[in-house]
Amino acid sequence: MLNHHIAGIMKNVLVLDDEVDLAESVATSLQDNGYQTQYCTSVDEALKKMSLSQFDLIISDIKMPQKDGLEFFHIIKSDLKEKSTAFVLMTGHAEGISIQSAYDMGVDEFVSKPFDLEDLNLMVNLILKNNLKAYAGDDKFYKIGLTEFLLASVSDYDVYLKVNDNFLCLAKKGHELLPERLHNYYKKGMQHIYLSSSDFTRYIGMQVNLSEIVKIKPLDKVKKIKLFNHFSKTISESALNEFISDDLYGKVAGSFENYVQIALESTDLFVLINSLSNYDKDRSSKSVLVSFLALTVFQHWKWTHPKHLSKIAIAALLCDIGIESVCPTLNKRYIDMTPEEKTDYEKHPLKSYMQISRIRNIPEEILYVVLQHHENDAGLGFPQKLPKAKLHPYSRVVHTLYEFVDQVDQMSSRESVKNTLDKMLSFQKRLVSIQVLKTLYITFNIPVPEELISILLPTDTPRLI
Repeated sequence: MLNHHIAGIMKNVLVLDDEVDLAESVATSLQDNGYQTQYCTSVDEALKKMSLSQFDLIISDIKMPQKDGLEFFHIIKSDLKEKSTAFVLMTGHAEGISIQSAYDMGVDEFVSKPFDLEDLNLMVNLILKNNLKAYAGDDKFYKIGLTEFLLASVSDYDVYLKVNDNFLCLAKKGHELLPERLHNYYKKGMQHIYLSSSDFTRYIGMQVNLSEIVKIKPLDKVKKIKLFNHFSKTISESALNEFISDDLYGKVAGSFENYVQIALESTDLFVLINSLSNYDKDRSSKSVLVSFLALTVFQHWKWTHPKHLSKIAIAALLCDIGIESVCPTLNKRYIDMTPEEKTDYEKHPLKSYMQISRIRNIPEEILYVVLQHHENDAGLGFPQKLPKAKLHPYSRVVHTLYEFVDQVDQMSSRESVKNTLDKMLSFQKRLVSIQVLKTLYITFNIPVPEELISILLPTDTPRLI
């Protein structure tokens, strides 16, 4: 449980450990961090203090004479829930309880001895939502899916959680950060961890290096696909926040050539799409899904040279570069925007083009997609209302896929996919690429409608229709 006491009142913490020196040092450290504290050395003494005072948090050792910490927790469990009091267990490594077992019991946090007092203070701040001061540095923060974060036993980064629009440090670089802790926060509704821009750069660099290893290492296919999925989301997040440099693009392009080779080991790319079947409806997740669908389309059309595949995949990820800084309504569907919001939104392709054209050696195919992915075949799109004849083939592919992803309710539901494709065929066939539409029917194993059966795909004709 996370505490919901009125902000501004000093939080009250009770520390219980039969080693009086440790109990006192923990209490003193927390007091120096702005908490009101009491400490004691036995469960009976703790129960007495609880009868006299209201505590926001109790920190208890497990192994103690007479009653131990687990027995103490079970005695007061209903009282903790009633009073919204959080509970942390301290334990040595040989005391017969796993971290996950403690979380399953209902404990808010679990700390293993010996521990760093700074780590304990960070933990207490997070549990009590206290000391939530806005980050004072110049760095921006970049989100990473909490369940996808590639974690070592010791954190290589300063890892933050976002609480009440402020960033609170979960673990400092070089300190222990266990996967069970992350899973516990995920169960409490936390979806992302955050890294500063300097750490985010290093995190992308680690993934670039990993792509070289994955190319040659005999990893399970599903695991490789998950790594590709996560790498794509990381790049999409960096693009949305204008975080793509010349050097970074060069590394990313090479990594994508490695990963698309992995993807092509499969008879089809549907496993990639299934890996995102329950994707978040945020812009970065949509970009990744469009990128994977574009790979599927290109594979079906036999446009399978690694450079073609990496270009279309990266173009889909980068086409909305910088949108978060220019359009606050980015998570609304276009049809749901007000006229004023649409005017703002329609400016972003030009701004994105200006941003990405600064990158040296950026392929022209990607530039075309960035500028044209909201143009349509009827010449009614934006920003330039270009006719179909002036649209790059990659742009037409990405535009159709974005229209599909924006409209489909459940990618994992065949019925939902069919309904979306049928609706696009009925109402948007003048606006989208019917060759891409036909390919999507085939990709999702949905019978191709009669009016599309005669439509030739690029495997049968040298031109796009």
